[in-house]
Amino acid sequence: MRTRRRIHRWARDSPSGAIIAIMHPIDALEARGGVAKWQGLADAGVSRRSLGAAVAANEVVRAGRGVYALPGTHPVHVAAVLAGGYVSHTSAASLWGMDLVDVPGAHVAVSQNRSRIAAIDAIVHRVSLGPTDTVCAPIPVIAPLRTVLDCARTLPVHEALVIVDSALRKGLVDERTLREFGRLVRGPGSRRARRVLLAASGLAESPGESLARYVFMTDRRLPEPSLQHEIGRDGHLVARVDLAVVQWRGRAVRLAIEHDGFAYHSDRGAYRKDRLRRNAIERPGWALRELTYEDVLYNRSRTADLIFATLQGRWQADRAS
Repeated sequence: MRTRRRIHRWARDSPSGAIIAIMHPIDALEARGGVAKWQGLADAGVSRRSLGAAVAANEVVRAGRGVYALPGTHPVHVAAVLAGGYVSHTSAASLWGMDLVDVPGAHVAVSQNRSRIAAIDAIVHRVSLGPTDTVCAPIPVIAPLRTVLDCARTLPVHEALVIVDSALRKGLVDERTLREFGRLVRGPGSRRARRVLLAASGLAESPGESLARYVFMTDRRLPEPSLQHEIGRDGHLVARVDLAVVQWRGRAVRLAIEHDGFAYHSDRGAYRKDRLRRNAIERPGWALRELTYEDVLYNRSRTADLIFATLQGRWQADRAS
């Protein structure tokens, strides 16, 4: 654990003669997410002498010209400050706690009017930024709404859907605003973005559920499912399932779809509980299909075939009854 070493001294360093605190570089950097330009540290009350001593003691590192960081600061945070920009795209989504399909690359957005950019180890996006598109404290990062818009424009639809679903579920973006942007979005990637933004739902409780819904979105044979559907029997709630198709082509098919996470079956008790739940779902006349993460991410075509075949079998059974 790092020893905190605040310097409890005061000095008349400002032109007006006002008394300001002298802060230790570690404290100043921690307050800024671990990285800052020299001017920001100076404004916080860090002296050149104390900064030089911290660098000499390896408590602070020079990350680039005029930029200092604490050891271990995330490289994309450092890259954003070096470039005079903001953590963006999947890097920003990760920083905001949104769900991702893949490990995020390093993405930084800078103003399209910026003439010079320091060499950084990140993908740089030159973009037009409005006053509400960025957040500067403690890390300069693209705001959640602009982040999901950028991801919806640039990522494969299934990856963007996972991000936007989680942003809605966690309250990082507002559904009404998201739908408005979905209808109005224009420019590069707008068709892809529109599809994601209008289909996104905060009811998806995991990346696997979002990906399961995407299987329905990509196969024209499959109907739109209802999310978090409640199954009842004799006036009592039996279960709430991830996805459900109650009727199809005018007949009752009662098909429940669950994303089957591996961790859920990590012990015998969980396995037994799952079997009891399956029996309870099927007792009122429902069919249950459980899909793994690999099914919905890597085997979408085969998974769609399974769902379609089940729907056909249920439809024919209802017709015959």
